[in-house]
Amino acid sequence: MKKKLIIAAIIVAVIVGVMLYMHYTPFWVNLTTVVSFGVGVVAGWVARVVYDKYFKGDVQNESID
Repeated sequence: MKKKLIIAAIIVAVIVGVMLYMHYTPFWVNLTTVVSFGVGVVAGWVARVVYDKYFKGDVQNESID
Protein backbone atom coordinates (compact mmCIF):
# COMPACT_ATOMS: atom_id res chain seq x y z
CA MET A 1 0.00 0.00 0.00
CA LYS A 2 2.80 2.42 0.90
CA LYS A 3 4.61 1.69 -2.38
CA LYS A 4 1.49 2.45 -4.43
CA LEU A 5 1.02 5.73 -2.55
CA ILE A 6 4.61 6.79 -3.29
CA ILE A 7 4.22 5.92 -6.99
CA ALA A 8 0.92 7.84 -7.14
CA ALA A 9 2.57 10.87 -5.50
CA ILE A 10 5.41 10.79 -8.04
CA ILE A 11 2.96 10.58 -10.94
CA VAL A 12 0.92 13.49 -9.58
CA ALA A 13 4.10 15.56 -9.09
CA VAL A 14 5.20 14.89 -12.68
CA ILE A 15 1.78 15.83 -14.05
CA VAL A 16 1.69 19.06 -12.02
CA GLY A 17 5.24 19.88 -13.13
CA VAL A 18 4.37 19.38 -16.79
CA MET A 19 1.25 21.50 -16.44
CA LEU A 20 3.22 24.33 -14.80
CA TYR A 21 5.92 24.11 -17.49
CA MET A 22 3.33 24.34 -20.25
CA HIS A 23 1.59 27.25 -18.53
CA TYR A 24 4.68 29.41 -18.05
CA THR A 25 6.47 28.79 -21.35
CA PRO A 26 5.48 30.18 -24.77
CA PHE A 27 3.58 28.05 -27.28
CA TRP A 28 6.56 27.59 -29.62
CA VAL A 29 8.71 26.28 -26.77
CA ASN A 30 6.00 23.76 -25.91
CA LEU A 31 5.69 22.71 -29.54
CA THR A 32 9.46 22.29 -29.87
CA THR A 33 9.59 20.25 -26.67
CA VAL A 34 6.80 17.91 -27.79
CA VAL A 35 8.36 17.41 -31.24
CA SER A 36 11.80 16.75 -29.72
CA PHE A 37 10.31 14.23 -27.30
CA GLY A 38 8.48 12.46 -30.13
CA VAL A 39 11.62 12.27 -32.28
CA GLY A 40 13.56 10.92 -29.30
CA VAL A 41 10.96 8.22 -28.66
CA VAL A 42 10.97 7.13 -32.31
CA ALA A 43 14.79 7.13 -32.46
CA GLY A 44 14.98 5.07 -29.27
CA TRP A 45 12.45 2.56 -30.59
CA VAL A 46 14.35 2.21 -33.89
CA ALA A 47 17.64 1.79 -32.01
CA ARG A 48 16.14 -0.95 -29.86
CA VAL A 49 14.76 -2.80 -32.89
CA VAL A 50 18.14 -2.59 -34.64
CA TYR A 51 19.96 -3.73 -31.48
CA ASP A 52 17.61 -6.68 -30.95
CA LYS A 53 17.85 -7.72 -34.61
CA TYR A 54 21.60 -7.38 -35.23
CA PHE A 55 23.52 -7.26 -31.94
CA LYS A 56 21.65 -9.09 -29.19
CA GLY A 57 22.16 -12.57 -30.63
CA ASP A 58 25.90 -11.98 -31.13
CA VAL A 59 26.45 -11.14 -27.47
CA GLN A 60 24.69 -14.27 -26.23
CA ASN A 61 26.68 -16.60 -28.51
CA GLU A 62 30.12 -15.33 -27.46
CA SER A 63 32.00 -17.18 -24.74
CA ILE A 64 34.10 -15.35 -22.17
CA ASP A 65 37.57 -16.82 -21.66
